[in-house]
Amino acid sequence: IYGSADTGLAPMRVVDLATARDDINVRYGETVRFVRGDQSFIFTFNGLGGRNVSLSRIAPAGFDTGRIGVEVDADPSTQS
Repeated sequence: IYGSADTGLAPMRVVDLATARDDINVRYGETVRFVRGDQSFIFTFNGLGGRNVSLSRIAPAGFDTGRIGVEVDADPSTQS
């Protein structure tokens, strides 16, 4: 609903959750690699835009996201 996990796309940036203190802003369509210690996952935000989602909803089971959320920009194709 929010996008796709591990789409095979190269990440546009890497976010280290060990140093994240606030919600993370991403552009609609952006591919991000999230890292904590030796764990990581890649997610492309190409689903529902213009909303905040708890990272724990999209992370793989067992991945420690803390209380971080992701603020996804709106899909530019739906804006006039």
